[in-house]
Amino acid sequence: MLTFLPAFVATWGALSAVDRLLTSAAPQWRLRRSLHKNLGLNGATNVLHHVDEITPMAAVDLLYSVAEFDLSEGPLRLHVAPTDDYRALQCATTSTVTFAYRSTNTTPRLGSTTTLVGPRDAEHDDPSALRCPDSRGLLVLRFLVTDAAHRARIDEKRRECRLEIGSR
Repeated sequence: MLTFLPAFVATWGALSAVDRLLTSAAPQWRLRRSLHKNLGLNGATNVLHHVDEITPMAAVDLLYSVAEFDLSEGPLRLHVAPTDDYRALQCATTSTVTFAYRSTNTTPRLGSTTTLVGPRDAEHDDPSALRCPDSRGLLVLRFLVTDAAHRARIDEKRRECRLEIGSR
C-alpha cells in the first residue's frame, strides 16, 4: 500500500516547483520582455526612460516615463516639478505586484521629490517614503494630456524629471 508514496511525493514536489516557477518567474520574464520590446528599456537600472511612441498597452491620452530600479545601493529619489496637471506614480516589484500608487487625485501637486526605500532601509527617517518589499522593481509615471499643445508642454515637463540614488 505504501509503495506508491515515494512516487507521489516526488510528483507533488515537481508540480510545486513548476507552480512556483509559473506564478513568480513567468510574470517577471513577461514584464521584462515587454519592457525591452515595447519601451526600449535596455536593462539599465535607475534611469528614467521617456516613452515617445504609443505602445500596444498604452492609452493615447497618457505620456509614460518608466524606470527599472535597484535599491541595493540605497534609497532612490524621483524629482518631478510640481504642476497642477494630472499625473500618477506607480511602483511595482519585479513580480508585477503594485506596492505603491500615488496620483494627483489622492496627493495634490504630487511632490517635487518622492523617495523609494528598500527592505534594507528599515530605519530610513522619511515617513513619506515609499517602502519597496524588494530591492528591485519598476517605476511608472503617467501624465494625462488633453490635446497636442498640452502634450508638448507636458512632454517638456516630464523630461525634466530625474532619478538619483541617495545615501543610506
